[in-house]
Amino acid sequence: MKPILFAPETWNLSETLRMLAIAEACCQSFNPVFLSYGGRFTNMIHESGFPVHELEPRLTEEKAEHLVQIDRMEKKGDFFEVDELTQRVENEIGLLRKLHPAAVVTGFCL
Repeated sequence: MKPILFAPETWNLSETLRMLAIAEACCQSFNPVFLSYGGRFTNMIHESGFPVHELEPRLTEEKAEHLVQIDRMEKKGDFFEVDELTQRVENEIGLLRKLHPAAVVTGFCL
């Protein structure tokens, strides 16, 4: 079966749960695979039995809290620094080349 790559921001509970529900719903037709930079809810993906590709840069608890605060508009700032985005993009392109997924499902962050 062709893989579908799910890319939730795993510091966000609702996004992680939504992606898990979608992955479970499409198991008959596709092979759900996840990517993660770490985060509070990555363990939920592991516990569901889906393969998870752990990418760099790893998400620290401090960074996750920063993202939550910006998302809630509790503070102003950029979600990611240029070097973080550059590293993410390079690593995601490598994973896409490796997996050749039928689709990529993203949520909060492209």
